[in-house]
Amino acid sequence: MQLLPGSVVIFFACVLGIVAAAPTESGIDALRMTAEAGDPKAQYELGLLYASGAGLTKSSDEAVKWVRKSAAQGNAAAQAYLGVMFANGEGVVKDPAEAVKWYRQAAEQGDTDAQCNLGVSYSLGQGIAQDPKEAVRWLRKAAEQGNATALYDLGDIYCSGTGVEKNLAEAVKWYRQAAEHGDVVAQFNVGVMYAGGEGVRKNEIEALAWFNLSAISGDQVAVKYCARLERRLGNQKALVARKRSMELLKQIELNKAAHAKEAAGAFAAPPARPPEPRATSQRTDSPASLPAPPASNAANGSAPLTQPK
Repeated sequence: MQLLPGSVVIFFACVLGIVAAAPTESGIDALRMTAEAGDPKAQYELGLLYASGAGLTKSSDEAVKWVRKSAAQGNAAAQAYLGVMFANGEGVVKDPAEAVKWYRQAAEQGDTDAQCNLGVSYSLGQGIAQDPKEAVRWLRKAAEQGNATALYDLGDIYCSGTGVEKNLAEAVKWYRQAAEHGDVVAQFNVGVMYAGGEGVRKNEIEALAWFNLSAISGDQVAVKYCARLERRLGNQKALVARKRSMELLKQIELNKAAHAKEAAGAFAAPPARPPEPRATSQRTDSPASLPAPPASNAANGSAPLTQPK
């Protein structure tokens, strides 16, 4: 299967962030007192407030100060975010090796953001020697806990055979799980694989259903594929595909709602990460039976912007 390079998407993003309402002045005072008393959770939350500017004057220096205090006490979420700060140079001198150090500490505690970022670091050779097998090991740990970015990246890895034996059936498995978490490019790739019978039994109605989902999210390449496939299938089968799309969409919305409920306890969230190349982000090419759209559009679309917990 020919692979096309994917769009520039979010490198450090691993879970959907929920930004709470700006806290009150009295709430911030109470949080600061708790943080100054040494509570690691309060220190982390105060750091997030400074990072986002929610209720406080935005300050990357203060954000780093409080997140670092929390990380030093073993708070996994703070360690993961401190790694992001070093990776991107937010309030500190950019240092990929230091980023890996903090990712690893958080990853070993089970933080899926950190596991994903550590896997990406191994995949790209950023801050550590490139090691595809270690990349797969850490991405799998994150993916098996439902981390959407890791799910997608594992699909890419099995599709290309990077660090593992190429396995299209395994690629479909991981792409589909990412797609069910709302990843637009993963939805497109699942459609391509059903359309061409790559790693799964060929099913053009199912392919159209997934293309429809990607198109609903604004992917213009998927819009073109939908038009082509609908013309070939005819109105009756296209209607069946649309009904299937709605079933899938309902499940995706339920997944998002469940995730939002889990994340709603966050006191605040930092700003979205700046875009960086994803570890293995690729859009699978169209099957031979489905003509590809113009090359200028072949890398359109991106994964959702996400934030640390």
